[in-house]
Amino acid sequence: YRRQRQMCIRDRYNASALRECITSADMMVDFVEYVDSGKTRVGGFIIEKTTPVRFIDFGEASELDMDNAGQRIWSNVFQNVSPGRHVYFSTDGILNTIPIEFAEGADGSPVCEKYDLHRVFHLSDIRQESGIGSRVEAIGVADHNSPAGQARAFDDVYRGNWNDLAGVETELYHIAESLNGSMEYHMTFNDDATEQYVKSLSGQPVTTLHISTHGFFRGEKELTRAFNDTADFDHNIARRLLSGNRTSVSGLVMRNGNLSWKAETIVEDEDNILTSEEVETLSFPKLKLTVLSACESGLGESSADGIGGLQRAFRVAGSASLICSLRRVADNGAADFMAEFYSQAAKGLTVHEAFYNTRKNLLLNDPMNKEAWSSFILIE
Repeated sequence: YRRQRQMCIRDRYNASALRECITSADMMVDFVEYVDSGKTRVGGFIIEKTTPVRFIDFGEASELDMDNAGQRIWSNVFQNVSPGRHVYFSTDGILNTIPIEFAEGADGSPVCEKYDLHRVFHLSDIRQESGIGSRVEAIGVADHNSPAGQARAFDDVYRGNWNDLAGVETELYHIAESLNGSMEYHMTFNDDATEQYVKSLSGQPVTTLHISTHGFFRGEKELTRAFNDTADFDHNIARRLLSGNRTSVSGLVMRNGNLSWKAETIVEDEDNILTSEEVETLSFPKLKLTVLSACESGLGESSADGIGGLQRAFRVAGSASLICSLRRVADNGAADFMAEFYSQAAKGLTVHEAFYNTRKNLLLNDPMNKEAWSSFILIE
């Protein structure tokens, strides 16, 4: 039925067109952030096949956080809704930064185990589910401040600062083990894992692109603060961006990108800081999935067109689905998640099935380590 839905998408995005494209087993939720009486609130339009579109107000955006947003939202959405429904949802505003699909219901059980939840880029652009394809390209940087091969392991290393990431090498080799020769796998590591190498893949028939490194998002507030503080780690890049009228930036730090980040001036053609704007210029005609094993890779500026940054950039470049993070990701936790995900995908499952099986298995094996299975989200 997803193929049928894709075929009947109208040029204009409206509730009537969406209702024509879903079955009675489907539900769509279009989350919106809006201002009422001077206060920013969050609501959602519930779209079903045979019932009128209804609107639910979830309250002030400032009252929603990681702990209560999911339960408050889903308890209202699923009133009188039988378990097992396919639910496609598109987020807006504050909900772009919260993994609400992993919320627990009132009875303490995960909502995503009762309902088939799909976070989508846009409700008018839902694509047919598929697996990871036959060609996996994995790129990783472990040594950001040390010579190649000398990445230092720290218990508290996260993929959102410029420390070395010893877990990246382990992650890439575990992916190879998980795939077990079931498809073409190419690994590019450390000195070869440059911005130019990523760009050289444009136009090639890569079906899954996996990038493990540091990710970042800096909004206008962060850049302005760094611009005014010469001792700030971000001072030089903030100065360069704001001087060029750039008020936000998101991207990935490739090999030696940490040096460019702190440089007063950039003279090279490639600075090894792969920004979302640069990604949008690439083209991946066969790309079924992009995996960004990095911190904050799902964040960006919100607009009427959805959340910007790497999410939108890789979609523009051709990626059908995207696995990314909305927060800091522990180095070892990321490696564990990815090993399990590719093991599931190698069984021939769709990306959606492999992703949620991974979450479920990690939860069963280590229920106290929530970060290991809730750091990443899947956008379809």
